[in-house]
Amino acid sequence: MSIIKEGIVYQLDILTASVIGIEDQSKKIVNIPESIPINQKNYIINSISVNAFKSSLIEEVFIPKTIKYISTSAFMNSKLNRITIADNSELETIGSYAFNDCLLDSIIIPKNVTKIDIYAFYNSKLKQIMIELDSNLQIIDQNAFENTLIESIVIPKNVNYIGADAFKNSKLKKVIFFGEKPKIGTNAFNTNNIIPILGTIDKANKSWNNIINIDNMYIEKWYYINITLRVVLLILLLVIIYFIFNIKKIII
Repeated sequence: MSIIKEGIVYQLDILTASVIGIEDQSKKIVNIPESIPINQKNYIINSISVNAFKSSLIEEVFIPKTIKYISTSAFMNSKLNRITIADNSELETIGSYAFNDCLLDSIIIPKNVTKIDIYAFYNSKLKQIMIELDSNLQIIDQNAFENTLIESIVIPKNVNYIGADAFKNSKLKKVIFFGEKPKIGTNAFNTNNIIPILGTIDKANKSWNNIINIDNMYIEKWYYINITLRVVLLILLLVIIYFIFNIKKIII
């Protein structure tokens, strides 16, 4: 059974409801409530359905803490450029193609999200993504951030899988890992000029090898030395070599 409340179309279930679209296709701002009262019953809004806002003109959306799933192609090819997710969000999954080809340029991934599905942000205008270090995120699936504009990302310690082509052809330059080395798919970081870094807050990092080849990425002890310190050490080495050479000439 579907119903319209304040311009939002819902599909009702047993005391829960899913957002399936909007009545006015020209609507640009959508505020999804936590619940809707119907016939003396309170229906909790717990998901955004497949294609709910696909190719829509909405530019801003508020996601209440009760939403657990943003389904496949929910905002695909829409004009969405701003998303606000409520504090203490219960969101668990960002579905495949959810924000594919939309104008969204930044997002905060709630702590309870465990999976970012395939092509979730593919070819979007995403520049900034923020993920808490103690996030429950486990899976960044294949092509999730391909062709995006993000330049840096923190991989939380619970992430155990990064799919093939996950960051392919992005603007990514810096990746900071925390925790154990995740399983990483083919060409996950197939892009240029990446500086991968191991985080320092988790002792599990010590289990990583000194040199780890991740497709076109290399993590070495050398990366942990500040660039300024490298220059200083190089100059010092040259000075030492100069003095040694000249001392030998004096002795001779």
